[in-house]
Amino acid sequence: MSALGHLTRLFGSDDFAILADDNRFLNFAASQGLAVQNLNTVDHLPENSVILAFSEEAGQKVSQLASKQNGIRVVFCASHVFDHSLSAAIYTLRLIMQSDFVGAIDRQQEVMQMLNAAETITFEGKGSNGVVHLEPSEPPNGLKSACFKDAFVLSVAEFFEVHYSHVNPEHPLPFQLSGTLSVDGILAAMRPDGSTPYEDAPQDVKRLIQEVALAQSATLDVEKSRIRSFKVNGTERGDLLTALAGARGVQLTEFAVAVNSNIVHAVDYTINSQLNEGVEGIHVAIGDGSAGYHVDFLCAGVAVRPNIHQAAQTA
Repeated sequence: MSALGHLTRLFGSDDFAILADDNRFLNFAASQGLAVQNLNTVDHLPENSVILAFSEEAGQKVSQLASKQNGIRVVFCASHVFDHSLSAAIYTLRLIMQSDFVGAIDRQQEVMQMLNAAETITFEGKGSNGVVHLEPSEPPNGLKSACFKDAFVLSVAEFFEVHYSHVNPEHPLPFQLSGTLSVDGILAAMRPDGSTPYEDAPQDVKRLIQEVALAQSATLDVEKSRIRSFKVNGTERGDLLTALAGARGVQLTEFAVAVNSNIVHAVDYTINSQLNEGVEGIHVAIGDGSAGYHVDFLCAGVAVRPNIHQAAQTA
């Protein structure tokens, strides 16, 4: 299916527009034959749209306009909390156009069915292996297959992962993970109202993204959902993670199974793009993006399956 075909299938129409608050980006999108609108000048959102926000003001405007309209379909990308550069936005758009949104939602149903039926799962592949114990009272977060048939306003990330999040540190973890993860790349996000943990943190996180992306090896060791070690080309980076994550430290705050198989060979881990975290495989994260960075560790090509011994005991 063509790139336009994937979005046409999602929206149920080939009448959709790309919106953003950056004219350079809109000029690029228009040069690719896409209909565009400047988010700064619109007073309502089109029926179907893909929106990239380069600023917090743009993100707030999308929220305000969407709250006043019914029957619209919006795929929203918060570029401003990752990397709001023009090059990163162009890369993100290219991955969006390659992604099979409807197929990913179908794959989510399979993953959620597996997770809901399991108390323990294992993961393995490409140098990663371990076990995840799931809290039965905490179901995984994912999209239902019917969600895109009517109106929706969704973050682009929601289409490509099924996840467990630990939002409130006062509550028990919904998962407990132990194992070794071979990390292909990392992402770092900071909420607009978040606090940078220390003065040089923005520069340090940019350097770490590049270092991991270009490394021969990056290995994360986790015990009971707490990072014990993060070595990049043999150099320990655990202390840096502790500093970047701020108040939440190196306790995991997320475990996710990602389902975007279409971008596996197109991902560039040197770019801090929200689309990267959907690459098929698994990822874990620390921090909450508020009292420090939210840092995702991406492990492409890692497979998850129910614990065979548990399934045998249940049978």
